[in-house]
Amino acid sequence: MGRDTDESDFKYESADAPEILLWFKHEPGGWRVGSDWQKRPSSRLFELEELRAVASAFVDRVRREIKAKLNIDVTPAFRLRR
Repeated sequence: MGRDTDESDFKYESADAPEILLWFKHEPGGWRVGSDWQKRPSSRLFELEELRAVASAFVDRVRREIKAKLNIDVTPAFRLRR
């Protein structure tokens, strides 16, 4: 997600779906999180550090599960900018 002052919106798209699967939009006071699949986005604004912590935990879980199930170390593929 970049530096603390980074206010760039983020969109996760897939060739498997025409919709945006996940997005983070910067607004005054925080970040709104949603998906085109939702009828409406979350009403809660999140702090950047909250989003970083959740994303980091997700990446760690994926890395561990791939290692456990396939015996493949994908750590280099998940190097994150900090």
